[in-house]
Amino acid sequence: MGQIIGTVNSAQIDKWKTENPNGVFQAIAVSSKGEKHVTYIKKPTLHEVGAAAKFTETDPIKAGKIMFDTCRLGGSDAVIEDDEMKSGVMKYLGTLFKVAEVEGNEL
Repeated sequence: MGQIIGTVNSAQIDKWKTENPNGVFQAIAVSSKGEKHVTYIKKPTLHEVGAAAKFTETDPIKAGKIMFDTCRLGGSDAVIEDDEMKSGVMKYLGTLFKVAEVEGNEL
């Protein structure tokens, strides 16, 4: 698969998993030069989703940046600087929070 820039050791990943029991993920983005960069992110909670949601309609980029900034744990700093890679990670983050199916009955 080629070298991935920004990888961390398993001890760091285990630490993040302990601190973030909802899940830790790696997002691998490919730069315009063809380099692969990893960003480690935690699964968003209702808190992060809520902070971003107030900007979803008026400024979706700001909403995505809030999610990125609050959920990013580490990885390649190039992803922070490259708008295209950062946008890809923001899009991926949006797929991680799933609203549960709920059934209800009138009493």
